[in-house]
Amino acid sequence: MQYFVIKAKIISNAPKFQILGFESGELKIKAKSLPAKNKANLEIIKELKKFFGAEIKIVKGLKSARKEIWIGLSEQHAKQKLSEL
Repeated sequence: MQYFVIKAKIISNAPKFQILGFESGELKIKAKSLPAKNKANLEIIKELKKFFGAEIKIVKGLKSARKEIWIGLSEQHAKQKLSEL
């Protein structure tokens, strides 16, 4: 199985979930949920699964605004999806 790990910066408590694109080598994501009780992480996983149509895991930064996210797609396919933003 091919996969791709991407660095992301999360902004929580936003009006809506949004993938903003790349800034300084990180994918910038706005999440509606607050970080408390893992709610923002669960929202990120759910919404990224919808966007990429692939398995998603947060592999680093569960309690941080900066995360490493595992995407169950090849790097080429993941970047192709991101270019559609």
